[in-house]
Amino acid sequence: MLPDFQCRSCEASNGELILDYGEQPLANNLLRPEDLEKSEPRFPLRLAVCTECWLLQLTDLIPPVQLFSEYTGLVRRGRVTERNWGFNKGWFMPGFSFIDTPSFPRHKDAAFQIRDYITSGINSNREVFEMNQRNYARYRRYGVDFNPEIFRLPMTDSVLIQMPLKGSSGEGGGGYHPRVTIWSGTTEAPDETAYGPWMELIAKAGLSWDQAILNYLNDGDHRVNRSGSHFFGGVSLRMSRPRPPGDEEGDQSSVDQNPRRMLLRYKP
Repeated sequence: MLPDFQCRSCEASNGELILDYGEQPLANNLLRPEDLEKSEPRFPLRLAVCTECWLLQLTDLIPPVQLFSEYTGLVRRGRVTERNWGFNKGWFMPGFSFIDTPSFPRHKDAAFQIRDYITSGINSNREVFEMNQRNYARYRRYGVDFNPEIFRLPMTDSVLIQMPLKGSSGEGGGGYHPRVTIWSGTTEAPDETAYGPWMELIAKAGLSWDQAILNYLNDGDHRVNRSGSHFFGGVSLRMSRPRPPGDEEGDQSSVDQNPRRMLLRYKP
């Protein structure tokens, strides 16, 4: 009988050891070149059976933060593009859209300004930055260098952001209108099965993203324009707030003079 055994199904304490492979390294935990001379982490790999319900099970559980955080998988079958998603790419943006049309002349600059806020926010957290660079390097070694046509790594200020070749007119739908929503984007993070310290690390990236968007809004010059007219027996009142932040004539000087915006815009 195995000591300290508890069945994952019926919680019985009666278990018999079937196989014992000793301590083994993690599958697909591909090492970095600088780690080849170091001792590789190994964990017990034992198979047991519960003599009450006869469930076969591994006896030693590895914390997900160790099992999945550095995991590099590759889809064996499916569409070619699916293989691109088999790798851990850290925190990244698979979608970044911007509007580029004379009808909304300031939207493009605003979108790229938001992008600067995002990259600055993500890189400002040292743990998130190091996690990203570690996974980007792994993705480059086992993906980009192997097949650059499928595995691509477009970087913006050390952050993986997949940008479109050109902007849109903003009239394609998507559930928002350019007069209200000036930009949209999507994010991805290696948060599958995450809990504990790994979840805290991934959450830091998400909170950095949120803080970046809030900083952009907070730093903006949100001018509210009010107008009104009267008619027989009553009045009509109107109120509008130009988007992006700034005046309606398109003059961004009042926005760019914000110290944080100037720091992001004029990089050395």
